[in-house]
Amino acid sequence: LLSDKNVQVLKALLNVSHSLGDYLGGTWMTMLRTFLCLDQVFRLNERALQIIAAKKPSSKDSNLSSKELMANLPNQEDLESLASALDALFINSNKLAETALSQLMSALGSLCLTALANAATAEVAPEDIKQLGGVMAGSGGNQVSAPRIFAVNKLLLTIENNMHRVVGPPPPDLGPAVDGKSGSADRGRSDHFNLWEVLMGYLNIMMNHKDSAIRRYGMQCLKQFLVQALERANEELKIVREACAGADRGLAALAEGPPPPSTTAAGSASSGAGKKRPLISIPREASSSTQARRRASRDQLRWQLRCLRGRRGGLERRLLSPLADFYRSKYADTRASTLGALFDILQAHGHSLRGAGWAMVLTVLNHVASPAPPPSPRSPSG
Repeated sequence: LLSDKNVQVLKALLNVSHSLGDYLGGTWMTMLRTFLCLDQVFRLNERALQIIAAKKPSSKDSNLSSKELMANLPNQEDLESLASALDALFINSNKLAETALSQLMSALGSLCLTALANAATAEVAPEDIKQLGGVMAGSGGNQVSAPRIFAVNKLLLTIENNMHRVVGPPPPDLGPAVDGKSGSADRGRSDHFNLWEVLMGYLNIMMNHKDSAIRRYGMQCLKQFLVQALERANEELKIVREACAGADRGLAALAEGPPPPSTTAAGSASSGAGKKRPLISIPREASSSTQARRRASRDQLRWQLRCLRGRRGGLERRLLSPLADFYRSKYADTRASTLGALFDILQAHGHSLRGAGWAMVLTVLNHVASPAPPPSPRSPSG
């Protein structure tokens, strides 16, 4: 399957992808096509190991004994190392620059569309559909099998590890506008939201695919991403809110000043065996400077909190609006899965939804009460 020279070349390509990912540009497509071939080697290796373990070679492999099969397989340690490095490439994509991530997503998306189209036009489900590549935990302890399609799996893995680009805090170098307007708080956020739009385009194709396994997997991914995004948004609000409260407490304590002299003198006498020590007093200028710095930090935190709260409505609308489109699918299982996902989201985060989020929930329920013709498929956009 792989010679020693092939293994060394693949390791070199993975090292280049890890270290120079920000500069690959259009070369990502060439890299991913090579890694797609590597994934096929992984599957063939797994198939051979299954044959050897079962000791029941198929008709195609009846001329090869288990020892011959094992002798033709690559070094298993090399394969494990390559598989680990390949997964780490997409897990660590959160370190890529915005432009590099966009180029990676474009290449993955092209391969994803090709794979889904091939799976839809095949008369019989291909081997990469039947062979499971992973299992995702569903609601109520249920498990949803993940079809093994390299481009789909890696695209979803990339999105999962870049969720901070969708709901992350504002960039640290942004501050309140000089003219007092807060509109500048959303600068640089359009690329983050485009990432979510691209994901919804591919998930829409998956959830309207003719293969039921792909549809179930797509809906399970959507639910996982929605819950993860809302959890992250709530956690960021909580962190900034607690930081504001801590800054307020620090300013209040600083305004009260040092403890009374009598208390400090008593403590000095008890610890110094009766010897009197001079009290250390903080100059008024230093205290005022500390208060000014802490007040500025507190004001910055309050501004960030206002920005997060102001964007919360738009974020909920952006996250939950695709559910209305997915419910109007022509497939009954997709519609049922959409309502199941909405139920799980309300159970987990219904208490934190704001007006915009509840408006999206009511839109979905309105479609349930008033069925409408299915909309035109949403296409991935970048």
